Amino acid sequence: MNRETTAVFIGNRDCYGIDTRCIQKALKYAISSGITTFLSGGQGDFDRICASQVYKLKQEYPNIKNILVIPYIDFRIFNKDIFDEIFADEELSEEFWELLEDNLFDCTEE
Repeated sequence: MNRETTAVFIGNRDCYGIDTRCIQKALKYAISSGITTFLSGGQGDFDRICASQVYKLKQEYPNIKNILVIPYIDFRIFNKDIFDEIFADEELSEEFWELLEDNLFDCTEE
């Protein structure tokens, strides 16, 4: 996984008032900036919304990857069909965690 072309979504379990247009805007901005791989945690509403939006954008941007990062091996996956790959937390390197810390995007900023 290339650090410069990867974005990570993590959020809260309960997510109210999320505008999917904002998510789409953030995703398109990321794609125009060279991001091709999107990682989602899959545990909460925000993760699911983001993963679903990446999946929808794959029609327009077929080169992007939608990857689920599960927190543990027996995690119940909400919709495995929308993901290109599924990783378990134990499979990820320290570089992944550094990437997460260094590349946060606030959707509320215009």
